[in-house]
Amino acid sequence: MKLYTATTIISWKRIGISWLMLKKIKRKLLDLLIAGTVPAEVYRSKNAEYETAKIELQAKIEQLQTPDNSVERAIDKVLNFSQNSFAIFKSSQIEEKRRILNIVFANFLMDGKNPEISMHKNLSSYQK
Repeated sequence: MKLYTATTIISWKRIGISWLMLKKIKRKLLDLLIAGTVPAEVYRSKNAEYETAKIELQAKIEQLQTPDNSVERAIDKVLNFSQNSFAIFKSSQIEEKRRILNIVFANFLMDGKNPEISMHKNLSSYQK
């Protein structure tokens, strides 16, 4: 399953709009050449510019078509951590344990001598 970010979707829309505008401008330029309004040299130079822009748009399309697995990897890491959190905590080094505790108990408060521990709101759904 491919996951697309909002940025990717916006990029697709921008590329589509740019592609349509480019086709429209090229058609208009050809019409002007046929009508004799634009000299052939100007037509050739502008057409070369538009072809370069077309190649750049095609490169952007190819780049967007290659899947970005970073979102899927991040989701896999979160799910793996949530499923094996105790085993990961038990086998980890002191620094890693501190980071895990800082994530889980981000809302830790001390009320005098009594600790007031509330789970991070994202992890409270895992609480039994």
